Amino acid sequence: MAAVAFLDGGHCDATTLIEAAEDGWWYSAPLPDSRLAVMLVSDTVRPFTPSPLTRSRIDSGGYTLTTPPRRVDAGSARESRGRIWKINLA
Repeated sequence: MAAVAFLDGGHCDATTLIEAAEDGWWYSAPLPDSRLAVMLVSDTVRPFTPSPLTRSRIDSGGYTLTTPPRRVDAGSARESRGRIWKINLA
């Protein structure tokens, strides 16, 4: 499961931030036109409450959430290997 939001009206450095959280991870990256993409990827449905570094980036950059986050299937809860996959542990 992923929750994706696009925030408006701010400014931050031009880096991608990936932050581990208890039940998944947060991703954020600046976009053109003073926007910020923010996404939570998790195996469980969680509230859209960013972890500390992501929250700091949003607040210090002056971004505003103008539309509710969208929940989408990220495929993260599916089996990550199949019958044709071979795992070499040697």
